[in-house]
Amino acid sequence: MSEVDFLIRQLKYCLNQGYSEASKKIVEQLILLKGKVSISHELKYICSSHENLFFKKYASSSIQYFIYFESCQHLVCGLCLNKYIRGVFDRMGIAYIYTCPGCNAVYSLNKTILDQAAEYFQRIVSLEEQQKAYDSYNLTLAEVRGSMLKKSTPCFFFENPGRQRCRGQSKVERIPSCKHNVCHNCLKRDLEVQIEVNSEYVCPVPDCCRPLAHSLIKEILTIGEDLTKKIWPHLSIDDIYLVTCPLEICNHQAQVPQNEFYYKCICGIELCPRCNLQYHPDYSCAVAKEGGKDYKKILCLEDDPILDYRSHFSHAVSLFEWDMHQGTKKKLQEKMGAKFKVTKVMFIYNPTLQERYNKGKKKIIDAGIDPGEIFVYHATSNDVYEKICTGGFLVGNVDVKQSIGKLCGLGVYTATDATMSINFYGNKKILLCKGLKGKQSDHPISDKHEFLTTDCNSYYKDFSGTQSDYWIFFQKENVLPFYYIEYE
Repeated sequence: MSEVDFLIRQLKYCLNQGYSEASKKIVEQLILLKGKVSISHELKYICSSHENLFFKKYASSSIQYFIYFESCQHLVCGLCLNKYIRGVFDRMGIAYIYTCPGCNAVYSLNKTILDQAAEYFQRIVSLEEQQKAYDSYNLTLAEVRGSMLKKSTPCFFFENPGRQRCRGQSKVERIPSCKHNVCHNCLKRDLEVQIEVNSEYVCPVPDCCRPLAHSLIKEILTIGEDLTKKIWPHLSIDDIYLVTCPLEICNHQAQVPQNEFYYKCICGIELCPRCNLQYHPDYSCAVAKEGGKDYKKILCLEDDPILDYRSHFSHAVSLFEWDMHQGTKKKLQEKMGAKFKVTKVMFIYNPTLQERYNKGKKKIIDAGIDPGEIFVYHATSNDVYEKICTGGFLVGNVDVKQSIGKLCGLGVYTATDATMSINFYGNKKILLCKGLKGKQSDHPISDKHEFLTTDCNSYYKDFSGTQSDYWIFFQKENVLPFYYIEYE
């Protein structure tokens, strides 16, 4: 493959992925090399929320299928708007503050408020439906207020309809949505009642139905109180996590900023602020919640409802397809009749192997060497895949009898792309692994004594672009099975 062909291939990938800066640099190189590139482009409008609501992207060349919100500059298709508004309206009614689905998809702090009188809103929920819901909401609110006033102090507010104000003695908050001044004690008392009756959080002043901002509720809560533990999981607060220590003897609570990925409790336990589980730097929160200390293979789908698993599928497919040597791929397609299309991706969850891999990585770093973590491929016979996933790799002629792979001495044999491994085992299965290059040897090691005593970590066999290259790892713990892939 010539340098121009390689750059064209990279440019195609970067353009499809939206990597504009990388695309500009590649184009500059192509101009210097006088490469000829033809690009066809069709202007398309992309829905800002479709992937969040339907787990796939939606684009169209016609703007008529979208609603444009000028304040946030989001385009939202009619299907997303209908699903969001109708879904929320059927559950929450008219007193809910509807916001742009595009803003919701990116967790924007300044969300565009939808106009309930606008044409796009009325096409989904008519004015008659809105009026009925509003009348029903007022009736329900009156019942909640009656229950609340019975449980609260009788002289909670002055009974003057024109001038109702709180008589509490604690710090007073001004509620932005209705401009009422209410003290913290009254707000907390009212919130306790609203939790019991599953009501939306609204201003505690009688006959006022304006909603309370979740950020305001956060300000009045006290860490450690029962009310905080009850209400916090139901709040939508974008900038902060409430972390609770899972140890009963501690049970300490702390607020952790959203951009923090690690929190150490006062008792010493390390926690993940996002899921409140023990810190798991090597796994996503979704995988950690599947959890346990036992090995398992987790199926990841292209349209998986869990974002982490969907990301794993895309990651595995992109590596498998991008890393293939095109010349070898064509020969294998003719030989095997394979399309090399991924049909199954399974994430390998094995805490024991992960811990062993982390220790190997730490050992290399402590020696002052860059671990050089890379993704590599390994194919084997059908009965061996499960053994590797559960117990890890073994070194041929050291831990187990070696039948294939003696050209480059002893070690765990892997390849930089899938075609090299498929050359040996074309059973339409393959492992995508993580490997630690560490200190590289300048020669393969065939002598067993030298192999067991060397301070090197790997050997690289360069085939100068004629086919994929070998990485032979000398320590079995430095190779971690990460994805199990099946293809057709």
